[in-house]
This record gives sequence, structure tokens and C-alpha cells, in this order.
Amino acid sequence: MQGTNVNGYILKRLLGEGGMAEVWYAENEIGMPAAVKILYDKMTRNEQMLERFHNEAVLMVKLKHPNIRQVYGYGYIGNRHCSIMEYLDGNDLGELLRDGRRFTDEELSKWWNQIADALNFTHAQGIVHRDIKPSNIFLDKDGNVKLLDFGIAKMMEDNSMTRTGSLMGTLMYMSPEQVNDTKHVDYHTDLYSLAVTFVHLLTGKAPYDESSSSYLEIPLSIVTKPLDLSEVPPEWQEFLNPYLAKNPTDRPPLTHCMMFETSPIPSNQVPDSEAYRLLLEENRLLKERNRELELLLEELRAKEESYSYSKTVIGENETGEAGEFWNVEQEDDLIDKTIMVENETGDATVVGNANCENDLIIDVNGVPLVMKRVETGTFWMGAHKTCKKSGLFSKEPDYSIPNYDSDANDDEEPVHSVSLSSFYIGETVVTQELWKALMGNNLSVFKGDSRPVENVSYNDIVNDFLPKLNELTGKKFRLPTEAEWEYAARGGNRSKHYKFAGSSYDADEVAWYSGTFFQEGTQPVKSKAPNELGLFDMSGNVWEWCQDWYLEFYYSKSPSNNPQGPEQGSYRVLRGGCWSGYEGFCRVSSRGYFSPDSRCDRNGFRLALSE
Repeated sequence: MQGTNVNGYILKRLLGEGGMAEVWYAENEIGMPAAVKILYDKMTRNEQMLERFHNEAVLMVKLKHPNIRQVYGYGYIGNRHCSIMEYLDGNDLGELLRDGRRFTDEELSKWWNQIADALNFTHAQGIVHRDIKPSNIFLDKDGNVKLLDFGIAKMMEDNSMTRTGSLMGTLMYMSPEQVNDTKHVDYHTDLYSLAVTFVHLLTGKAPYDESSSSYLEIPLSIVTKPLDLSEVPPEWQEFLNPYLAKNPTDRPPLTHCMMFETSPIPSNQVPDSEAYRLLLEENRLLKERNRELELLLEELRAKEESYSYSKTVIGENETGEAGEFWNVEQEDDLIDKTIMVENETGDATVVGNANCENDLIIDVNGVPLVMKRVETGTFWMGAHKTCKKSGLFSKEPDYSIPNYDSDANDDEEPVHSVSLSSFYIGETVVTQELWKALMGNNLSVFKGDSRPVENVSYNDIVNDFLPKLNELTGKKFRLPTEAEWEYAARGGNRSKHYKFAGSSYDADEVAWYSGTFFQEGTQPVKSKAPNELGLFDMSGNVWEWCQDWYLEFYYSKSPSNNPQGPEQGSYRVLRGGCWSGYEGFCRVSSRGYFSPDSRCDRNGFRLALSE
């Protein structure tokens, strides 16, 4: 087997053997390491096992997250199936527990936060892991964890991967609903299993004693009895207990554990006193610099507010209907106006925030569509997390490159300059009211006229909605390009270089996402603050379809003037994050992608119009 080529990776040495596969260390022609898992020949005759093995590779190759083990590809050696994945150096937490290792609060807090980020990421993709346990959490040499083994993971909208009557997962970490009905679980099951896993990590004891319990006693305990937390420290009990609720909908969204401050130095390194002193001094200077920037931003905002005033006027629109118009803010001598109307029940609704000189209000079968004008400009597109070494144990962001963001993903690089012509973009995403007025139906899962239309595919939009809208209005509406979307989200030429669309630090100000609201799905548009251009919900609520094909490393060769995206591909780009995603997806540079024929209750769209 040594020397065999699998998709460009040469097998070098055997790393280990298990019950279903052997794992080899391999390298490609430029020395990039990988672990190649090779399914035993006898396993290829086991349809269920082969399905699980292939399912893991298909799912994980799409999951690019720093705390999820990356899969590079899938191949074959004769009849044997192979998965090529990231090579990891370290141990899983199950092995460390068996060796008697106990963990500090700081370590556990850090690992909880990393796994929570990874699970929020997978759940936003519609994927449930279903087998969270210590042995599926890998600790690398840098003290960071990665989530492993998506072999029994399932898509939330697809139950076909689980057979009726089969029990998928590891019993003692299962949620009550997973014990009762493996086939129909959703993301809530991962929350429960993660909490049980951390009870094990905190106490060093398995949640249930398999040696003294029958196989029937453990499922009964999971479903009917609260987990014993008597040996868990009180502060951890308070944090974990909500995730152990028997009713899945009573479990809160996954959030970071903030009880313990993570040490800036990896726990497996003991610094000499001089290096540690230098590190503390660097951290102190960095905090001072950040505070100076915060004070400067506060000062600028105070100056802006001093020029703001409000004014209310009553007027009529072109059809003679009365309405109340009130000016929100005066900036650069342009007056923004918000149009308030009442529906038949007397409820007031905001239907426009249109600049009286430059913006468009278009009637769509009685529903106003407000399009904000975005001035021509040049901006830095994308984000990066490149660091330069600074001291023995720390890394400092390289501020010489624009758009540094510690949450940036690989597909947001490289940061590059883009110039755009003027265009119009929707003040909000298309609402269900507007969709119904034009299409006469409503495909959305979370009903409400003022909520975003969702559960619409890219193909639904470009093949059905846009042709009808353009025929009705005589215009050429379209989806925004990815570059137009990001430029508008950043605030165009009024940009204050915020991380989110309208806020630098606090996503809660501008976005509906899993950290602020989860159970009820989407929320009415314009219920959070707008960005610098008066655009709402560009962060959170629903992912927004763009017209571009998705290509991970497209930015490295992207045109600098009015880029239109790759000429072909398998997926279309989505931007902005959604109600069920974590905060990082709401960043203005974050990218998502979906098959153009896929419908999902997290995906909506915003209109664009060339000038």
C-alpha cells in the first residue's frame, strides 16, 4: 500500500487501524500532509456502512471551519473507498479521559466556545451532527479542538439517510428525542449531547455506568430522569443545565461560555519570565490602542448626532392618498424620509425610507418598493485574518492590510480593490407582501406580510419573479452582484468600515441571528437599525441570493471593475447571514452558497437595478 497515489496524495506510512478502516499518513507533490482513511474491502459490501462513509465525505468537504476537521476529497484504491482529510497531530478528548487527564475551567471554556461556533456553523448549513461525544472532539498541539466524524450526520430537511428502527449515535450522549426517534431529530439534539459531553469532561466520569446498567435502563433514564450534576461545579451547572432540558425547544441557542478568561498562553507551554512579561506588555498596549479607537468612534458619533434633527410633515402621494412623512437624519444635505401608512386594521407600517432626490419608490400592484441609490465608488472587498509574529507566544493582526477580521474565512481572501458604477438596491429584502402582490402565492415557512419572503430558490427568482416584475414595471430588476451587495452592506461611499452592516461591534443592533432570536424564525424587516445608506437587514434575518456563481478562491483573479463573478459553477452566492446562523455569518464580508434550485427557510433576496 505504501507509495500508492490517491487523488494526488502518496501514502507514506500507516497511522492506525480500526474496525472499519485503516488510516495512512500521506503527502501531495508540494509536501502538504493529509490523512487518508481507507475502508476495508469487506466493508464495501455493507451498504449501510458504505453509505455512512460516503455521507461523511460529502458533508465534510463542504464544511470549511477552523474547528471542524476538513475533508479534501474522495477516491478509490481498487474497490476500496478512500476519504482524504486534514492531518491532525494530537489526541481526541476520549483518549485523554481514559488516560486520567483532567481539564481546567479555562481549557473547557475555550473548547466549548470553539465547538459552539462549529455547531452553529453546521446547523446554519442545515446539518445535524448526531454523535457529539469526547472521542469526536480532537485536541491539537496548539490547544484548539476540532469536531470529527460526521458519518451519521443528516441534513435537517432530508430524513432518507436514517432507516426506520435504527438507533444512530452513541447511547449515553443521546438526547431524549434521539432515543425516541432518531430519524426526525433536528439541531437541538446536538445541544443536549454537547452539554452531556461537557459533564463527562468536567467530572471525568461517563454520564451513565454501562457496567451496572442494562441497555434498557440507560434509554429510560435519558428520557425520564434529569442528568446527575452533583459533581459538576455550581457555575458550570448553571451554564449547562438549560441545554439539558428534556423538551428540545426549551434549550437556548448555543452561546459562548464567558465565565472564565482564557489564558493568552497555550496551557502546554511554560514561558520564561521575560517572555511572559513582554507578552503582557503587548496585550496591555493592544488594549490601550483598542480603547483609543473606541473613544474616537464615540466622538465621531457624537458629532454626527449633533447635526441630526427630526421633522414631521403631512403630504400626499401621486395618487392623492395622505401619508405622514418624517425626516430621520440630515447628512450631506440629503434628507431621508420615512413614509408611514396604516393598513386596514389601523396598524402603522414603515413602507419607505427614500431620499427625496435620489431614491426610487415603485408601485408593485399596490405595494411600494423602495430602491436606494448607491453612488459610484471604490472599496476594499473581502477580509483577511493574516497575522505576523510579534513576540514568542503571541500573534498580532497585520493592520497594514485593509479589512482585518479574526473571523474571516479563506474564501474572503485576498482583500482586493473593486470599483463599481452607481446602482440601486432594495431598502429591504423582498417581503412576503411584495411577493404575494406579484406572484399570488407565498412559499415562506414563517408567515407574515412584513417578514422576508424565504424558501425561494435562485431559480424561482430569476425564472419566475423577475420576469413578472420587469414586465409589470417596464424596468430591468435583477439580483445584485456579490460586489454590489458587499459595497452596499459596507455603506457605499458613506462607509464607516463597520464589521456588520451598520454596527462595528454589536451585531444585536442590526441583525437577527441565533444569538438574539432563534425559535420563531425570521422577523419583520426594518425592526433593527439600518446601515449608513439606510439599508435594513443586510446582516442577519435571511441569507440573500446574489447573481454570482460561487467559487472559493475567485477573489484571487476577480476583475477590479464591476465584477460579475465566475462564468459557471455549481452553487450561487448568498450573503448576510440569517436568523438561525451565528454572529460571524452576519459580517459584511461573509460568504455563503447554495444550489440554485434549493429552497430553504433561511434564504431570501434583495433586488438591484442598474442606473
